[in-house]
Amino acid sequence: MRIHSVRLVDFRGVADATVRLSPGVTVIEGPNETGKSSIAEALRLVRDFKATSGHKDIRAVQPVDRDVGPEVTLSLTTGPFDLVYRKRWLRKPETELRVSAPRPEQHAGDTAHDRFLDILGQTLDLDLLLALEVQQGASLAQPDLARIAALHRTLDEAGDPSADHDELMDLIEQEYRRFFTPTGRPTGEYRAGAEELPGLEREVADLAEQGRRLDGLVERHRALSGQLDALDARLTQATADLRAREAAARDLDRRRGAADRSGRALEEATRTLERAEEALVRRRELLTAVEDRRGELQELAAAAAEEEDGLRAAEDAFASAERAASGARGAHEEARDRAQRAAAALTRLRDAHDRRELAGRVERARAAHGRLVDATAALESAPDLPAGVLEDLTSLSTDLTVAERTRDLAAAQVSVEALGDRPVLLDGEALAAGSRRSMPAHAPVTVEVPGLARITVTPGTTGGSAEQGADRARAALSEALVRAGVESVEQAAALIDRRRLAEAARQEARRDLDRELSGDDLDMLEARLAGLTARLRAAGGPAAEPEHPLDADAADPEAAAHRAQDDEEEAAEALAQALDVLEQARAARDAASARDVRAGARRDTARAELDRAEAALAAARAQEDDAFLEEALTRAAHERDACREAALADQGALEQADPDTVETLLDNARRLVDSTRENRSDTHTEAAQAKALVDSLAAEGIETRLAEAQARLAESRLTQARLERDARAARLLRDTMVRHRDLAQRRYVAPFTQRIERLGRVVFGPDLRIGITPDLVIESRTLGGRTVPFDSLSAGAREQLALLGRLACAQLVSGDEGAPVILDDTLGYSDPERLASLGAVLGAVGSSAQVIVLTCQPDRFASVGGAKVVRLPPPTP
Repeated sequence: MRIHSVRLVDFRGVADATVRLSPGVTVIEGPNETGKSSIAEALRLVRDFKATSGHKDIRAVQPVDRDVGPEVTLSLTTGPFDLVYRKRWLRKPETELRVSAPRPEQHAGDTAHDRFLDILGQTLDLDLLLALEVQQGASLAQPDLARIAALHRTLDEAGDPSADHDELMDLIEQEYRRFFTPTGRPTGEYRAGAEELPGLEREVADLAEQGRRLDGLVERHRALSGQLDALDARLTQATADLRAREAAARDLDRRRGAADRSGRALEEATRTLERAEEALVRRRELLTAVEDRRGELQELAAAAAEEEDGLRAAEDAFASAERAASGARGAHEEARDRAQRAAAALTRLRDAHDRRELAGRVERARAAHGRLVDATAALESAPDLPAGVLEDLTSLSTDLTVAERTRDLAAAQVSVEALGDRPVLLDGEALAAGSRRSMPAHAPVTVEVPGLARITVTPGTTGGSAEQGADRARAALSEALVRAGVESVEQAAALIDRRRLAEAARQEARRDLDRELSGDDLDMLEARLAGLTARLRAAGGPAAEPEHPLDADAADPEAAAHRAQDDEEEAAEALAQALDVLEQARAARDAASARDVRAGARRDTARAELDRAEAALAAARAQEDDAFLEEALTRAAHERDACREAALADQGALEQADPDTVETLLDNARRLVDSTRENRSDTHTEAAQAKALVDSLAAEGIETRLAEAQARLAESRLTQARLERDARAARLLRDTMVRHRDLAQRRYVAPFTQRIERLGRVVFGPDLRIGITPDLVIESRTLGGRTVPFDSLSAGAREQLALLGRLACAQLVSGDEGAPVILDDTLGYSDPERLASLGAVLGAVGSSAQVIVLTCQPDRFASVGGAKVVRLPPPTP
């Protein structure tokens, strides 16, 4: 397959671009985001997805800023087929296929898609196409060449064919699979026997263990029966000890009751003494309170008199400050009125100035709007030729000029020179004396000297192909002019210039209008102008000079307004100071009033508290006089001392009985009885369980089952030994055949190895050796006698070898079944010296296979001989 051209329309960031490719090496250069990788992606999408597909890969190539459908057009030759294939997705999906050879065909829609894939299937190995493409960022990976049928056929023809033992290998593999999986693990009867044998061995071991367990259970039951007799004796002794400890505990309870009663009596006597002490303290507190209240009342009465004098002085100061504030307020109001009149006059003058400025701005905006309307009308009347049509017409016109010049060079040239005075006619046109003229002989040319000679030059047939090329170029240009709706390339250029000038005029008018409007619209500006005009007319007209309130400053209204404003601010400051003084006087008066009120309230409160204290003392003495309280306190103290002596005696008797020891011994006796009973119960249960297990195991026939299991184990071991011998034999036979097959495959891959080494010696040197697996994968490189596995090589070496593998494949399959090598931004890991060598390799491969290089680093491929260079323009901002 050879790709002649690729056209992308509305594909990612590409609006419309056509790239024509050489049949050899084509290097497509351009900065990032110019559409280089899009070319490789387009070749994949146009093959894999129908026009109606909405796959995410299709949506990803739609321009982000326009609602259009991406479009791809391919011109290519594959096998005997010359075709043009076009497909558009997402918006107005469309598929077209035009086949010009070996016979004309035209298809559309899904039929075109299916026919295109059918042609590829007939003429191309798709696995080869995928293997020869290196996507961006994947240059280190080797291609999968083992599944490429075209390469296998080529290698079969180039190498020594090996004997075909596939049927025998299938039989050997079937026998091997009886015993092993593809990964070499046991399977089938062989695996089942191996898995069954450990189970039988465990069963024999388990049954033997159960026999030993039965003997242990019998001995365990005998020991538990002896333990039950000993526990019965221990329970009888523990019960007798518990009854003795309970009698000692009852005597301790009696002593504890006597100590509790004497302790409660002591507590009651102590509370009586405390109440007598509290009553006497309260009486003394009442006496002290009466004396304290009398002294406090005298001090508060004197303080209240002082606060009354301070209040009268504060009220006099407040009245004086209030009079001063009233005067300052009147002066401020007069100054504010004068400032407002001056500001109104200044505002009228500023409105007049603003109206003049706004009127000029509105006039300029109206003029720009008119130019915008005219330019828009001119733009709408100018024909809009499709994007890229002028470039296509210019290219076709250039092709016609080249074809005509080629035709002229191929044709015979007739050169005539007039030597004498006699007239000479060249195709009826007279030549001046001494002049010379040449013309190609595309048709019969007549040279005549009237009355003397006539010479006719008839062209031969050697220039026929050049004439046909010129005719085809002329027909292609005429067809393109008809499609564009113009008569000549010059007319198309004039129409485009006319539309470009109209667009420029419209943009300039729009810029002028936007500058004058400054974010507003024309109606808003006109409304503001009308409002200013009406306001000025209401104030006396735009030309009226406002009357200034200050006659001395009438010549300078702005200065007068500023001075009036200063006077108003001074008056406001004086008023603020007067109000501050007034506020301070008011605060001082309010504070003095509050202090006077608080002092009077404290005095009255102290008088009321004295009255309450004297009344409380009188009431208390009416119930019990002071002497009675003293006698009650003495009696309570004697009673408390007697109760204390009795409580100490009872507590001593209790401590002598040692309560902690008695309670500890009683608790231990109770727990000993409980634990002995529980131990006896557990031992009885355990003995019963042991007896039940003995009976159960004896009934199962352990000895009989053990003998049967041992017999099954012996039989299984014999069977597994036989299967083991058969499995080893099958593995040995298979390994032997696989080894011989691999030897045959190594002879099979020899032509591929030789081709890679021939290309690689240009890059790595004459002592290069490459190791190739039977799957056509590079596994090692040998240089200078040192062999390094592929995965252990540097990134640059792996990248270079992976590329050499693809190029060797492309050379081997370079005939009708060949496919182009597509390299998208590769060789980023290679140094300049290796890049120069690889350029020579690419140039050599390009003589027999098509190579398409996409790169943003042109220097990498500058050394490729015979390469056609296509430079893509930088992206439009």
